[in-house]
Amino acid sequence: MNSFPPTHEMAVKLFIFILTFVLMALWESRSVRTPPSGNKPERWLNNLGLSFLSVVVVRVFFPLAGVTIAWVVASHRLGLFNNLEVPSLFAVVLSFINLDWALYYQHRMLHFFPWLWKFHRVHHSDVDLDVATGVRFHFAENLFTLAVKGLVILVLGCPPFAVFWFEVFQNASTLFSHSNVKLPEAFDRRLRWLFVTPEMHRVHHSAVPQETNSNFGFVFGWWDQLLKTYRPQPEAGYDKMKVGLEIFRDPADSALPHLLLQPLMDSEGNLSVKNYLSSSSAYSREPGR
Repeated sequence: MNSFPPTHEMAVKLFIFILTFVLMALWESRSVRTPPSGNKPERWLNNLGLSFLSVVVVRVFFPLAGVTIAWVVASHRLGLFNNLEVPSLFAVVLSFINLDWALYYQHRMLHFFPWLWKFHRVHHSDVDLDVATGVRFHFAENLFTLAVKGLVILVLGCPPFAVFWFEVFQNASTLFSHSNVKLPEAFDRRLRWLFVTPEMHRVHHSAVPQETNSNFGFVFGWWDQLLKTYRPQPEAGYDKMKVGLEIFRDPADSALPHLLLQPLMDSEGNLSVKNYLSSSSAYSREPGR
């Protein structure tokens, strides 16, 4: 599995990503969980535009994708699994679990440290939650995410095969968990013990601070349950829950130029580079959120 070639991995991942996006969008169109509150086409265009720019910027500044990093690590026999005699399946399963565990903690860091929260709140400032929210990430956050994954891959020596399929599942899970769909309640209740469901992740996008700082999981739902960050539902109930951040609720706040500049804005929504590092995190919640 260490010889898994990275040659066409981006094309394959892109195909699966687009297919998942289209399927979830079709599901939303047939069975919408919550009616959109704003101009959906304009919002989707801005979110997709931000996603495209993020991909370009990440490729320019960090040209080695996760699978390529794993292939280089395997070629030079770096990391734990490349220097121990362990079964391939064992290395794949542990790589999958540890990559998701690392991203769970990375997500908590994005909420805890003010300078990281400034970038991550671009994702949380979406006032509607649907599959397009699953691509609304600032390029600086994507760079940080790739750096965390790269470090885990280097330390463990994750097989390229495992990294490839983890990234496929991570992307698909992100689109699924942000989708504006509702599963049958009994099925959702059981499924979230294993995977993050849309209802479970919807709580994380609540405008209420205590609810925003819960349900951090990416793929597996058990991390929040085991590490005491799980919240089964919003206090006001799903139908009355407000999505987004109080500071960015104007439709103009979701325009692409505004999304790119949001990390440099202060607690009043004004451009303020000086106060960037001293601003509050999602845990302390600066005034207006």
